[in-house]
Amino acid sequence: MRKLKFTQRIACLAAAALLAAAPFGMSARAASEFTTRSDFSWGINGHNLTYKSYPIRNLEEQIRLAAELGVDIYRFNFNPKNGSDYSYLDRVVDWTQRYGMELMLVMDDFGPDADVLRTRFETVASRYNGRNGHGLIRYIQVFNEVDVWAMTTEDFPDADNRVSGDGTNKTHYSAMALAQVLEKFKAGVAGVKAGNSECKVVINISYLHTYLFDYLKDNGVEWDLTGLDWYANMQNGSFDNILTRLSTRYPQDIIICETNIWPFTESMESDYENDTDFLPQAMRDVYNNYTRVKGMIFYELLDEPQYEMSAGRYEGESHFGFVKVNRDDFSIGTKKPIYHRVQQMLGGGPLEPGASLYATTSAPAATTTTARPPSDDTTAPTTTTLNNTTASTQSSSSSSGGSSAGSTVITGSPSGSTSVPTTVTDADQGDSGGLPIAAIVGICAAALLVIAAAVFLILKIRFGFFPGFLDGLTRKKP
Repeated sequence: MRKLKFTQRIACLAAAALLAAAPFGMSARAASEFTTRSDFSWGINGHNLTYKSYPIRNLEEQIRLAAELGVDIYRFNFNPKNGSDYSYLDRVVDWTQRYGMELMLVMDDFGPDADVLRTRFETVASRYNGRNGHGLIRYIQVFNEVDVWAMTTEDFPDADNRVSGDGTNKTHYSAMALAQVLEKFKAGVAGVKAGNSECKVVINISYLHTYLFDYLKDNGVEWDLTGLDWYANMQNGSFDNILTRLSTRYPQDIIICETNIWPFTESMESDYENDTDFLPQAMRDVYNNYTRVKGMIFYELLDEPQYEMSAGRYEGESHFGFVKVNRDDFSIGTKKPIYHRVQQMLGGGPLEPGASLYATTSAPAATTTTARPPSDDTTAPTTTTLNNTTASTQSSSSSSGGSSAGSTVITGSPSGSTSVPTTVTDADQGDSGGLPIAAIVGICAAALLVIAAAVFLILKIRFGFFPGFLDGLTRKKP
């Protein structure tokens, strides 16, 4: 009876050791400091394979880095048009769900006619409704920062009336531009809801450009989540004015689609290597003080060194990434301090992917990635001054627009449209980077416990002297 009990004790010890090791194999996550709200999601932005920093060869690594940050949403811009596109998007959805995140798809190409757009949005929403074997896309953003385009475009005769204010009044916009996109907004929203009525429609603005929402609401456009792109150079980084305005004027809940610090000159590149102040403060402020805000998404996952110089001028947006990218081959580099800081706050850590949605996940047809044509492109931002604060404006799809001197248009990042990739030449590559030291120590400790348990068991069964030895150690002395 004693032998059985001792063996059982050893077996229990081995089982406990295995259970202790399991968390380190799957996840070495710490506790998040944000635990009081079940209605709030964190996210980070990525891009599609036409961006040099986001090649398909390391797609899994991109998504794994996002998931290990501790976020719930991966925001990603793409406009599928053919079979190769959908094959690629299948893989993105698959990896996102395997790593436990939701995908927010930004369909930012508003160049086609309304009928084409409606069909495209409906096709995407229907394909990824969670019931057709292609996974689920829970959020679809209809276009991106159209407010900026409507304030800066020179494509219309009334362009002289543009950019005379902060975007809160209709006189700050080209009326002809707004009229043109209204039909397309209606088509995009209708397409999403026809494809999947449960999919959440997001429409976003940058800075204080809230008149776009007034215009859409007054003209019968409905949406589910009000998106906001907000950076540290906007009203000294304070969210109070804009979030109060959005909360009181519109019935929709709010999600911050893009936020980060903002670089002004080349000398401030170091801020993106070392700054860990703005985002942690903003995270706590928004999470604790604005119940109508349901999420915050950081911009962005990876640096984009290809954008660093434009027409001989430094473009600081190339350093928005939480993770560096090597300039020579656009491979993923080291994590910045802000990655580790946010990961610590969110309780992120190493993860292993879950099961695939598919028996096999095939790559898109092998072809060559093409450059984005002007009709689909969102150009790098130009710089303008607002009350002695450097701001940025960007043109949007089907536009050659830019900001005029002294304009008050402020926008976020170059997350514009993409053309259809006619080919994909990169093969998948394995993940780079290693486990944190704490995870390695935990794995080693767990392995030692398992080995020790096995040795105890073998010696007991084979030689039978450990019980007496243990009794000697534990027996009370007279």
